[in-house]
Parts: sequence; C-alpha cells; structure tokens
Amino acid sequence: TWTRAGVARALVRTADGAFAARGQVAVTGSAFVLDQIETDPAHQRRGLGRLVMHALVEIAAGQGAAAGVLLLAP
Repeated sequence: TWTRAGVARALVRTADGAFAARGQVAVTGSAFVLDQIETDPAHQRRGLGRLVMHALVEIAAGQGAAAGVLLLAP
C-alpha cells in the first residue's frame, strides 16, 4: 500500500510480479470512498479482493472514517 495526494492505493502482485488485484480509497471527513477495486480474472476466487478491501478500509478507519461507499463500474 502507499498514499499519494490523499488517495491510498493497494496492489497485490504474483510471485513473478504480475498484476493480481488492486484498489484505492479516499477519505473525506468521516466518510471514505473505495474505487477501482479489481482482481485479475486468473486470480479471482482466492480472497485477493477481500484482502485489498480490508487493507483499504483499515487505512480509512485509521484516518477517522466511519462510513464508506463502494463505487462500481457500469
């Protein structure tokens, strides 16, 4: 995970460095917005999306956020 310009990002890579899962969160006041949560199809159903979501929610909670919104792509 890392934070830049107020947006925290999480990235999961495979042992060989390939993309497996990712997401980002922004906190505003006591709320947070989760966005771009994605797991590569080859790595789905392994808990990586849950791992990313948990890490991002923990970051948001650490910044005082108590409620969140998940943005879904059409």
